[in-house]
Amino acid sequence: MKNWLIISVTLLSITSFKTNIVLAQEEVSPEAENVILEGTTCTTGSEDGINTAIGCIPLSAEGMAGYFLARGIAIAGGIAFLLSVYGGYVIMTSQGDPGRMESGKSLLTAAISGLLLLIFSVFIIRLLGFQILNIF
Repeated sequence: MKNWLIISVTLLSITSFKTNIVLAQEEVSPEAENVILEGTTCTTGSEDGINTAIGCIPLSAEGMAGYFLARGIAIAGGIAFLLSVYGGYVIMTSQGDPGRMESGKSLLTAAISGLLLLIFSVFIIRLLGFQILNIF
C-alpha cells in the first residue's frame, strides 16, 4: 500500500509539472482560414458538402443536422427490426418454457414500441421543425 501511494504521488507530480506547447495560440494567416482541401468537396443536392468515409456531409448546420438525424433514424430502425426478429426467434424456440416465452414477448413488445416511438418522433419533428417553427 505504501509503495503504491509513493508511486502514484510521484507520477502525479511528474505529469502535473510537465508543460506542453500549445500551437492553437499562434496567429493564423488569413490565407489559412476556412481552407478546404481540393478533392474533398462534394455536392449534396443544392448545397456544398465535405466528402467523408460515411458519405457527403453538408456544410450548413441545418443540412448536417438533417444528415445525422436521417442516419440515426435508419440505424435505430434497423436495430428495432433485428430485436423484433430475435424476439420472435426466442418465442419460437422457447419450447413451452414460460420464462423464455415471457422474455421473448417482452423483447418483441419493446422492439415494436421503440419502432412506433421512432416513427412518431419523425412526424413530431416534421410538424414542429418544418411546419410550425420553420427551423429546418
